[in-house]
Amino acid sequence: LRGRGPPPALSYAAGLQMRAECGGVTQPATLTIDNVAGQAVTITSLTTTGGFFIKTATPLAIAVGQQLQLVVTPPPAVIGTDRGGAEITGTLTITADVGGELPPVELKSTIVGANLDLVDAASQPITAIALDSADASCPPPQTVFIRNQGNADADLFVSGASSFALGGFSPSSTVPAGGMVSHDVTVVSFSGACAGSETFTYQATGLVCTDPPALQASFNIAGSSFCFCS
Repeated sequence: LRGRGPPPALSYAAGLQMRAECGGVTQPATLTIDNVAGQAVTITSLTTTGGFFIKTATPLAIAVGQQLQLVVTPPPAVIGTDRGGAEITGTLTITADVGGELPPVELKSTIVGANLDLVDAASQPITAIALDSADASCPPPQTVFIRNQGNADADLFVSGASSFALGGFSPSSTVPAGGMVSHDVTVVSFSGACAGSETFTYQATGLVCTDPPALQASFNIAGSSFCFCS
């Protein structure tokens, strides 16, 4: 009968947990590797997948009874591509010159950031709103909701409106992780215009993974040739 082969010469954790912030920093993790072979061991190769990387070059010698600290860095979060709360995975494979086959290390990195989008009262995504009136009256305001499906808070402000009044955010300008805020959009027409459109963009500060959402707003007041809304 064939034997089971020599035991692994090195001992270390089965996995590492890291994080990468959108617009922020990456948080590496340290793997402690112990020499349990009773003789000097040399790490001959370190191979990672999933975009994780190690700056330390091989070969790496570990004396009898000693240990090595190995820093593993996750891939940076990419704004507009990565999503807050998502998990990036990979593996680290270690090869040594003595002992049996070494187990892989499971690598995980959590993306940290807000995921912002615009939705209506039914939580359906929107990119445009139309404030229309068929009887020459000023259209009623519409409420726009800003949703955060990420795992970090974000602070909002919005700009770019001239034909519309943008109400303050409710309950506040901070969109909590997993929550939403809202504000009203009202037609403002001092020039007599009865129709118009423009786009305004929502900006956010903090750790934000998504590109700034933009809203196309239009209005049309039928039945009048001169309109005044305030």
